[in-house]
Amino acid sequence: MSRLSPRGIGLRYSVPAVVMMVAVAVDGASASADASPLPAVCEIAQHPELFDGKVVRIAGVVKSDGLENTLIVDPACPDTGIGFKYSERASKSVAAQRLDKAIYFTGTPGTKDKEITVTLAGKFAWNSKGGPPRLIVVDKVSHLVVNLKSR
Repeated sequence: MSRLSPRGIGLRYSVPAVVMMVAVAVDGASASADASPLPAVCEIAQHPELFDGKVVRIAGVVKSDGLENTLIVDPACPDTGIGFKYSERASKSVAAQRLDKAIYFTGTPGTKDKEITVTLAGKFAWNSKGGPPRLIVVDKVSHLVVNLKSR
């Protein structure tokens, strides 16, 4: 029985080259949407054409009337928000269900009695011809924090 060296089984990379490929793969994974800088809600609202059709990740405060008007906003531009809806996959996630529970079933429906901060990731759509002008189809909900306001 002969012993096969790495060359004998078709491997042509040296150990340093393999380590370098692994490091690049790990570094590439860490540069995913979760590690990228967050554009501000205000920035997207002011220049929606630059983000149209792109996957974005934004952090902000949820504002909702508890019925049908729910937006993610930034305290720096509180009168401008971005609507959001869940992708089919995201709607089944525990994080999205927790966000919905916080908005509609924690305290009173809506956000008058609570502050909800969250990070949303998904595809941004800008509609300049009616309907919601700014919308994110959310694929991922993270960093959910709910604080009930004192009465």
